[in-house]
Parts: sequence; structure tokens; C-alpha cells
Amino acid sequence: MVEDFFGIVFYMEDLKKLTLQLLLKNRRKVNNYQYTVPSPDSYPYQWLWDSCFHAIILTHFNTSDAKKEILTLLSKQFDNGLIPHMIYWDKKSPTDFPVIEWGKEDTSTITQPPMIAYAVWTIYQKDKDEHGSSSSKTFIKKVYPNLYHFYRYLLTERDPHENHLIGIMNPDESGEDNSPRFDIPLNLPPRHSFKENTRKRLNLVAQHIACKFDAPFCMRNFFWVNDVPFNAIMIENLRLLSNIAKNLGYLEDAKFFSKEKENITKAMK
Repeated sequence: MVEDFFGIVFYMEDLKKLTLQLLLKNRRKVNNYQYTVPSPDSYPYQWLWDSCFHAIILTHFNTSDAKKEILTLLSKQFDNGLIPHMIYWDKKSPTDFPVIEWGKEDTSTITQPPMIAYAVWTIYQKDKDEHGSSSSKTFIKKVYPNLYHFYRYLLTERDPHENHLIGIMNPDESGEDNSPRFDIPLNLPPRHSFKENTRKRLNLVAQHIACKFDAPFCMRNFFWVNDVPFNAIMIENLRLLSNIAKNLGYLEDAKFFSKEKENITKAMK
């Protein structure tokens, strides 16, 4: 039993070491920005919810690096609050991953599951344990306006009729791009090729550009899905965003986001 215990300890330490090595290998720096690519070979750019997961893992090694991951992600936030799901920090990719024209110069024009409040809360908790409550608030105070505007964007632009369910306008916003659960709204047959699926999703990008990025009223004519995982993630992140607001003393905001969490929860039942 003792041998098994120490074997597990050594295994976990090795795993932790290998995890850090992989994160460092996939780290990229551009000017004052720092981010982690999901895979140099397959996914050589920065993705929204991937960076959130990277930041969460980085809190086990260095909260400073976790903060840089989030700040780099937020640096490309749109004026309307949307955080794009892809950032092309360097379009000269060493791989064959296609550079899609989303209608913006260096980002996509769609988003991804809103994991960022979870990542920021995780950083705050780790920071609080290491440096105390007062000093750890500096980071959440800095990023709170970005979080506020992103989640408000989702609650308004992606729920224009106040049904308390967030709509996605492209399967890629789910983070599960070509999942078969989107075959019906994409008007695809049960059996189809990857190329056909990709073409349908790229058509949505072209329609989004033609709509001049009007998500709630124009894109609803082409693809609008109240995705269950997306809304479930939204619920948990609104809970944590409410906690962040409360810790910063923004009590009205905390009540608002908590209420919105309850509204979506009820709508999903």
C-alpha cells in the first residue's frame, strides 16, 4: 500500500513536469503578448476557450503566466464586448492550417464557450492563497470591465428576445465544430463528408460578413442554436462572475449576474 502511494506521487510529479514542458514548448510571444497554442502542428494560433484552459493549468505553476494568457486573449476584444474565438498573431503558420477570412484582419468574428470567468476566478483563488486577498484583487479589477462587457454581450446580442437562452450562430462557437448534433440545423444528411461539413460552416462565415456582423437579427436566418453545453458553461461562469463582482464590491452587478444565472437555469429545465 505504501509502495502504491509513493508510486502515485512520483507519477503525478512526472506528469506535472511533462505538462509544464508541453506548455513551455507551445508558448508563443509577440511583442508584449504571451499565449499558448493548443498544438503547433494542428492548431497553431490562439483560441478562446483553449487559452482559458491553459490559464487554469498554468495557475499550478505560475499565476503570472496565467494572467498573461488571459490579458493577451482580452487584447483583441471587440467594441461590442465579443471576445473572438481565434486570434491570428502570426498568419505565416508553419503548418497547413487554413487561414480563414472572417471579415477582420487578425481575428475571427465569432466567439466560443464563455470559460473566461472560470479562468479568472481560478487565478484569483490561487493568487489569494499565495499573496493574500488585497493584492490578489489587482488582476480581477483590471480584467473585470472586459468580463462585464463580454457576458453582457452574450446576454443581449445572443438573446435578443429575452428567452434566457444564449444562441450560437456557428457550430464552431460550441468548441465542437463538426459535432453531429449540428447536422440538422446545417441541413446536412446523416452521412456526409468532412469537406461538406466544412463548406457549410464556411458558408456561415461568408453570410456573417454579408450580414455586416449582425448576430441577433440577420444571422438568425441562417443558423441559430441554443446549444446546451454552451448555456451550461454560461450558467457556471455567471455564478463565478457574480462572485468576482462581489469581491470587488460591485454588489449590483453581482445581483444582476446571479439573477441571469437563475434565469438561464430555469429556461433549460
